[in-house]
Amino acid sequence: MQPYTWYAGTFYADATAPVIRTRPDRLYLFDPDDVDAHGDKLAMTIDPPVGTEPFLTNIMGGPQLVSIRGGVERVGRSSLGFAVLRRKAPGNGPVPVVIETADSPAIRIGRVVSLAGVIGLGGLLLALAFAGRRRRAPAESHVSQQIRRARSRVADDDGADPDRLEAESTVGR
Repeated sequence: MQPYTWYAGTFYADATAPVIRTRPDRLYLFDPDDVDAHGDKLAMTIDPPVGTEPFLTNIMGGPQLVSIRGGVERVGRSSLGFAVLRRKAPGNGPVPVVIETADSPAIRIGRVVSLAGVIGLGGLLLALAFAGRRRRAPAESHVSQQIRRARSRVADDDGADPDRLEAESTVGR
């Protein structure tokens, strides 16, 4: 049984381990509902097939992605990439099992790159949000431009007081 949101097919299937054939009756299916709330660890006691002969599981992910430990060990994969496990010790009955995200360089690098992407996206969104808030100086009106030009001409020509020019230019209106 695969998790309900798992649509990756065989993208993460193990292609590195040897292909191990198992008997059809040697099968253990892990229930996706037993995975913890974070979705990265399953720790429980299982009752796998009797003896140390390999059995097929519904775990699809190589050792660089998925760590399996406890009373079982990974011995290979099926032709489709599902993990093939076996009991570590002969016998029957329940054994403890922990299946979790592997602690590999690929996983660590992936986490760092993902975090950097989230931080970068957050920074971009903040920059876009504040870019629209930047205040721009209001455009100078045509009359204001004329007054400023006239002031600078008068001040350059005869040293006249520019404030007096403005007062004189508004008297006739």
